[in-house]
Amino acid sequence: DKGTRVLKDCLSLGGCGEVSFEETKENLSFYQGRRGEMFYSFRYPSSRDMNKEVSGTHPYDFEDSDGTRVNVKTSKPHYQDNGLKWSFTLLSPKKLKKGHQCEVYSCLCLSDNGKSVLKEYRIPVSVLGARRAIHIYDKSGGQWGSYLVDAVSL
Repeated sequence: DKGTRVLKDCLSLGGCGEVSFEETKENLSFYQGRRGEMFYSFRYPSSRDMNKEVSGTHPYDFEDSDGTRVNVKTSKPHYQDNGLKWSFTLLSPKKLKKGHQCEVYSCLCLSDNGKSVLKEYRIPVSVLGARRAIHIYDKSGGQWGSYLVDAVSL
């Protein structure tokens, strides 16, 4: 069933205007990822959206004003006995040979419905080692706690 979705104020950020696009069951994953990229472009307006500037796919999503290459990842929470967990796939099997094509991953922890960003972690590739995926738990601190972006400004 096709329908038009309207995102008001780009993930609850003031002044972002409206964006509308077609959503189908087949493109829900794309929809969630593109929503994360829209959030990033409004949060960091001086960054270049490489997917818009370069035709086709690009190995990373954004280039920040200082030249840092950023790949945006999104995840909805998974519930466990010990709390919430967000899981991020950084390298798919077909991208494994090339390795990380960015310098930083912006990992966006989404709400249950995927319509708002609860937290952002900016994790440098240099600390990932051979990891293909990471998990962020809803606990203070934790392995990735030092990479949490000020949540108040989200």
